[in-house]
Amino acid sequence: MSITRLIGNTHKRYWISEYSKLEIPIPPQKEQKRIVSAVHSIFAKLNMIMESL
Repeated sequence: MSITRLIGNTHKRYWISEYSKLEIPIPPQKEQKRIVSAVHSIFAKLNMIMESL
């Protein structure tokens, strides 16, 4: 929530009715798959390291 750019000069609570209107950019599906693949690869390497300890 801290990375949103809601502008206001009051200290107030923001509710779902306000956050639901925000557009959240997500990468294209091809990029998402590339990211998941990279994360899986890193976790596989971490698992190998943990097993060798």
